[in-house]
Amino acid sequence: MVGWANDCQRLLEAEWRRSGKDYNLIRRQSDDSSFTFENETFAPSSFQLIAGSGSSATVGRQFTLPPDLISLKRIRALSDNYRQTVFTPLDITHPTFRELENINDPGGSEIYWDVIGRRTLRLSHPIGATVEIELFYNARLPALYVHPGRASNVADVTLDSTTVNTSGGTVTAFITDRLSLPAEIIFASDAGSSHPIVMGQTAGVDFITAARTGTGQARPIESFDDSNTLTLEATWPYATDTSIGYLIASAPQYLEDHYHLMVAYLKAKIRGRMMDKQGAIAGMGEFKQGVKEFQYDIAKRADEAEFVEDWAG
Repeated sequence: MVGWANDCQRLLEAEWRRSGKDYNLIRRQSDDSSFTFENETFAPSSFQLIAGSGSSATVGRQFTLPPDLISLKRIRALSDNYRQTVFTPLDITHPTFRELENINDPGGSEIYWDVIGRRTLRLSHPIGATVEIELFYNARLPALYVHPGRASNVADVTLDSTTVNTSGGTVTAFITDRLSLPAEIIFASDAGSSHPIVMGQTAGVDFITAARTGTGQARPIESFDDSNTLTLEATWPYATDTSIGYLIASAPQYLEDHYHLMVAYLKAKIRGRMMDKQGAIAGMGEFKQGVKEFQYDIAKRADEAEFVEDWAG
């Protein structure tokens, strides 16, 4: 089911790329700290602009973009004396782009750019110096996951605390397994230390009858701190427990207004697996209709400024 959820997420990414709108637009600067996306650690200095080197076809002309790139929207120079430089998107096959590629130092305050392949930035000509830049781009979302923890799979939770100590697993293993935020921890509701059962039809199953007070729900995680500790976003308000089974699950990073699309997609897939052909067709029809509404919604959000008045109660 997690695989189906990720399939749905990729379909939604394709829709907002096709729309050309600024959904999930993020900003990165070439002097930012390194970050990890789906097990790849990336240094933003990789797209810091540098001077050209003679007639080299790549030095000063070609740079690596972040691994979460969907589509690059804008480039801006940050370094003093270069902020007037204009970066203009232009297809690499355009005659003007090709002409400038043959000149080592054409001068001027405009540089053309194109993205080739998956995430390679190509400039029409070098800028002539080391220059920090800022990118705005539509970003991919990290893959969704359900992580089972490690070893004995138990956690300690303390009253009036946000800290959760886990006896199984390490942050290194979590990162290797592509854990990312936002994420939630789900505690077992019975008296044992086994994984919680998050789907079931019988009384006594987690989320239906919770033997432990406060366990029948997911708790948002603020951070993974060290080899066996994570921090919850809010204080644990219930009794201390020193051996409680758990799972860690990620949450979608798109707007909650659009969560129903994933639910519709999963319903269609489940009905198909149950050999309910008509139900699967109806479910996929519901999803496709929802995608049309999704396209309209992201276009509206991108094109219209909305005034929101604070409520004073």
